[in-house]
Amino acid sequence: MTLVFAVGCMAGCGGANGSASGKGAGSDEKPSAAETSAGGEAAGSSAASADSGSFETATYSLNQPNPESETDAFYTLSRLFADKVHEKTGGAVTINIYSNAQLGSGGDAALGVEMGTIDFNVDSTNVFSGEYTKLAVCDLPYMFDNVNDVMEFCSSEYMQQMQAEMADNLGVRLLGFGDGGFRAVWSTKGNIHSVADYKGLKIRVPDVEIYVDTFNAVGANATPMSGAEVFTSLQRGTIDGCEVPLSVGISQGFTEACDYVTMDNHLYNLLSIQCSEKVWKTMSGELQKVMLEAAAEAQEEQIKHMADVQQELIDTIVGDGCTYVDENQVDFTGIREAVKLVYESWRSKIGPEFYDACMKWFDQQRS
Repeated sequence: MTLVFAVGCMAGCGGANGSASGKGAGSDEKPSAAETSAGGEAAGSSAASADSGSFETATYSLNQPNPESETDAFYTLSRLFADKVHEKTGGAVTINIYSNAQLGSGGDAALGVEMGTIDFNVDSTNVFSGEYTKLAVCDLPYMFDNVNDVMEFCSSEYMQQMQAEMADNLGVRLLGFGDGGFRAVWSTKGNIHSVADYKGLKIRVPDVEIYVDTFNAVGANATPMSGAEVFTSLQRGTIDGCEVPLSVGISQGFTEACDYVTMDNHLYNLLSIQCSEKVWKTMSGELQKVMLEAAAEAQEEQIKHMADVQQELIDTIVGDGCTYVDENQVDFTGIREAVKLVYESWRSKIGPEFYDACMKWFDQQRS
């Protein structure tokens, strides 16, 4: 399925009322949601555009790590959010999208949001789990069975608590979420069919502790590395593989460097629309409400879109010559046993009381 965005890109740039060269909502070039924000009111679902006279003209920057592709989860969420803000403010507010991590990647971008040098960032929530370890509860291996389970947790009291604490303590407000997809193993050596197939594989992971622990637990050699280095490292044989969602692997061109893709669903990649609290506090209450509405609607539409393009992603991988193995061809018995060590070690890091409460919530959802 092809997603056609209603509003395209224009040259412009970052910081409110600033100017630079990112792409934002406003020209003719085409490029159920958790509705509560930390400390804010429930986001509504109105799609009506506002009169531009109700809002002061403003321009904001939004950083996202991947190329601009209609099948990329990060870009799709970014584009939908930017377009909806532009529409709802009658064209008064523009959010310029800086793709390919032009303003920073990973932890650097997260720090930029905290400091207020980046207005918005669309990325995985794991970029903050190093300094706010409660958030790692979203990154425990095999925690979620499907996207609906994830989004139910995103609307739970536990996520709302984390949103409030992040706004107060980190200066980062999570306005909404998105479907980043379950993560797959991309390899130059072979597919994964059981825990034995991980043994000794040098797998690139993001510089996130729980990811390192997960792959070491199953016998791989977890190798933290910047995303910008992965493609070249795969080609040179510096690493044997990497682990990213299907949409990311395709947008980064990994089908050219890897022959094998295994959808083992080891971790879920939860995306979020991250807003600097410093920037948030400069907005009027009316504009804050629009931001929440836009984030909730973008979240809902992005989730549906990613479900619609899932088969297209698989077809692209196979069509590019990779051997694709889905979760039905993987024996998870030994894998799930191995990652129990991750749960045991991360209970204390997340915080025993919070961890136990979340585990109880998950158990109740599954019963």
